[in-house]
Amino acid sequence: MPFRQLFAILILGTVMAAVAPAAPSQASEPAQLTQQDLDDLARLETYLRSIDTLEARFLQVSSDGGFARGALWLDRPGRMRFEYDPPVPILLIANGLELLYYDRDLEQPTFVPLWQTPLWLVLKEDASLTDGIDVVGFLRTPGELSVRVRDGGAPDGGELALRFAKEPMSLLGWTVIDAQGIATEVSLVDPRWGVPVDRSRFESRDLPNVGLGG
Repeated sequence: MPFRQLFAILILGTVMAAVAPAAPSQASEPAQLTQQDLDDLARLETYLRSIDTLEARFLQVSSDGGFARGALWLDRPGRMRFEYDPPVPILLIANGLELLYYDRDLEQPTFVPLWQTPLWLVLKEDASLTDGIDVVGFLRTPGELSVRVRDGGAPDGGELALRFAKEPMSLLGWTVIDAQGIATEVSLVDPRWGVPVDRSRFESRDLPNVGLGG
């Protein structure tokens, strides 16, 4: 599956991203970073590395009219589960080594090495917004900070904007801008940080057609 399609899927983008993409729009130029930008990036990286566990609901809205809800669980480093509410049949499970994209209707699993996905930016132990990443913009408001980034090795593959509350610093959600310019905004609802998360949520071997591969 091409990276442009995975970018939308793996960060809770359009669930119909299996459709072949059109010609990508022109990539943004990397931002000229000020000292304030560099200081904010360092603070955001420190915050991301401090995250251990998370349990939350999410809302997903796309600029093409798509809407979905679901639940997510995170246990850093390496583990995450995104489960969409019906009728969306998609389940995503990162188990520390690979990412499973599972279609419950088709009972069809697709495995991708976790380090090859955009999720790795947040899930790896040394989470980074600078290592192999192009920063293409900052947006500052009195209460929030948003940093827009892309894979430095795939400038036409899409962009990701992470949104944070400033005080206290907290991840609010993210927006995926795919190669065709479709923006998919995901907002965390009632997040619970640092709570115990059952490791069985990141197992998949009981799913049909997954077996020991999960």
